[in-house]
Amino acid sequence: MSASTIRSATPTDHGTYAKLCLELGVDDPIYPLERFIALMMPTTLIAERDGQAQGYAFFNPLNEVVHLSHIVTAPEARGDGVGRALMAEVVRRARDAGCTQMTLNVRPDNAPAIRLYESFGLTRSHTNHSLRMEWAIVDRQPESAAPLAAHAREIAPDEDAVLEAECGVQRGNLAGRRARGCVLRAITTEPGRTALGVFDVGFPSIRPFRTPDLAHALSLLRALRPFALPEHASVVVMVEDQPDLAEALLRAGATLRLETMFMRGPIP
Repeated sequence: MSASTIRSATPTDHGTYAKLCLELGVDDPIYPLERFIALMMPTTLIAERDGQAQGYAFFNPLNEVVHLSHIVTAPEARGDGVGRALMAEVVRRARDAGCTQMTLNVRPDNAPAIRLYESFGLTRSHTNHSLRMEWAIVDRQPESAAPLAAHAREIAPDEDAVLEAECGVQRGNLAGRRARGCVLRAITTEPGRTALGVFDVGFPSIRPFRTPDLAHALSLLRALRPFALPEHASVVVMVEDQPDLAEALLRAGATLRLETMFMRGPIP
């Protein structure tokens, strides 16, 4: 059997992405061709063997950190080294782009994937919770539950560095999301207590989502509510390394989509 070859994606690979993305087992919307070309294709790799697609990887380099968003092997090719070949090429390209660190999310029960990532030097860091919140639940919250919504402000570019440092957001993330047309809002009630949310209206999801408590979280959701498209009844909220906040939002009516383990490590 010939080895897999890894190449950059082209527009004709949209079908491969749309098919294999389902193997991730999440209900994320599939990007249409235009968004695939604009947002994914420049940093998507395709693994092929004998002219047949065997998998793909999608990664996002930003300053010194590359985040591996997707790495998927076709069911019929699992165990054949496709994931390792994709991972090695992501590492090579990230290194060439000047990245020194890699991050990713993985299901905690995906032992083969975790072994692969650990073999590249990544270690387990914390747990993230992907929640789904119905906008109707946000609408029903009394003002006492979301008392700070009126204090939400648009994040100005000259605030990016300070807020990224305060809220533990990767450097350059806010500028990048603003350039993609996301809605950026923050609520600061006192020094060191800032709620920050970046709303991708088309997806729809809020990430990063950093809040000190449930009142700030519900207030931020209410402030972002007017930007939701009429056809979207809910929004995905990514709660990172805040299990208490995730639990509070679940009690408030959110549902758990996915629990993942966050891994990070130096580029080998």
